[in-house]
Amino acid sequence: MNEVRDPGTITVTQTYKKGRVVTREEQESSPIEVTQFHTDTARVSFTQQVTVNMGDFESVKTGVTCTLPAYVEEIDAAFEAAEEFVRAKLDDKIVELQQYRDSKRKKK
Repeated sequence: MNEVRDPGTITVTQTYKKGRVVTREEQESSPIEVTQFHTDTARVSFTQQVTVNMGDFESVKTGVTCTLPAYVEEIDAAFEAAEEFVRAKLDDKIVELQQYRDSKRKKK
């Protein structure tokens, strides 16, 4: 039986705004190592976004997407794993942005 390589991906996007004007956009994608599959797989994806107020009419919208392969009978478990992964990564990004914002305010 042939084994199928079907890597998952994690994508992090950030959109920086000053007022209503987008000043910068970033996107980073990287593969997630997953186990080898013995047959074709379904794809499960979970995305969540949040906007963080940076002060002075600036904001950053950041989002995380996790896409995973899964056997059809394991879709629910894969979705829960993707959701848990995204929420944890997004929480980390929020803390990172808030720390940056707070350090910027202290310099003023």
